[in-house]
Amino acid sequence: NGSFTTYDEVTYTWKTEVTEGAWNDPANWTPNVSYYCTGYPDDSKAVVDFPNGTTATVAVPGKYTFSNWKVIRNDFDVTFVGNGPDVSGLTGNIEGGSGGFRNFSLAFSALAISESNGITFGDTGAHDATLLFADGTVAWFGSTTAIIGSNMWIVVEGGASFSFGANGPNLGIKYGGIRLDGGTLAAPRILTDYGWGQTTNQVVLVSGAAPRIAISQAFRNETASGAGAQNADTDFVFSVPENAWTDPVIYSETESEMFAGLLGTAPGKYTIAIDPASPFFRTSKEKTVTLVAWKGGIDVSHVRLVDPPKNVQLFYTYGWPTAAPDPENPPAPDDAPTGIRATLRGFAGTLMLIF
Repeated sequence: NGSFTTYDEVTYTWKTEVTEGAWNDPANWTPNVSYYCTGYPDDSKAVVDFPNGTTATVAVPGKYTFSNWKVIRNDFDVTFVGNGPDVSGLTGNIEGGSGGFRNFSLAFSALAISESNGITFGDTGAHDATLLFADGTVAWFGSTTAIIGSNMWIVVEGGASFSFGANGPNLGIKYGGIRLDGGTLAAPRILTDYGWGQTTNQVVLVSGAAPRIAISQAFRNETASGAGAQNADTDFVFSVPENAWTDPVIYSETESEMFAGLLGTAPGKYTIAIDPASPFFRTSKEKTVTLVAWKGGIDVSHVRLVDPPKNVQLFYTYGWPTAAPDPENPPAPDDAPTGIRATLRGFAGTLMLIF
């Protein structure tokens, strides 16, 4: 009975004819060598490749580590399904998807994802792509990630969380959007108008049970300046459930200013809107919902409140996180003198919805 050492500096390519299979089944992979390898990716030097045109559901029964993987492709629809983040996990660096790729869907369900480098999710030629975290998935990216392209979405839903390392990485958005449906997004900085100067609005859609956007540094419109500069808005649309949220949806517990523009620039607006079809409005009882809370102040000169549905009021308040609004003395509306609204800079406060 001899013994040997496996050699796993191997590239494993998923067989495109396999539309449903397990990660740890060697029959589903083609390695670039045929000797002394494990048969499936589970080594810090292994490379994972899912080709263009792959459509598959991949079961992830355990935790697997590899060097990097190629999963941002054209005409691609792959879902990784685990047995919960404590049992199932994938650790490796996703190769950036820069280029004009299109028709892309990459989904993670009920597993843990660890990616230390961050990714560039498209460029100005990319379109129609979704990166989805669902069903309790815990995803951690250690560095800056950017979503750039037309109809490009990062989706966090079903109790999943998508977070970033604490040492200054960003989530950048350009021509794309974020959709939270009962999920959590946590990042030191979220930069909209990422790369400067586009005119297509970025969109953040918020719905579901207990969605959260936690920011440790700033939510900032990184915008262009100078003659001819054109800057897009960031549109927030809140679809409030019937059992209204009890905690702030977007919040920052640090001294950084929320909804700020890059110094020296002419930023676009942050537009706050309430979906008039929200289940929140199906009952007549009075409700209060805290949409945004901040400790370091908010530059409300950059925030525009869209006229909400009838009998609904939006209030700025002082105090963290749920200071009661004063209906007899509401904060200044969007077209009021800026000197009144500017007093919110440097103070803790909230933006609240009253129905």
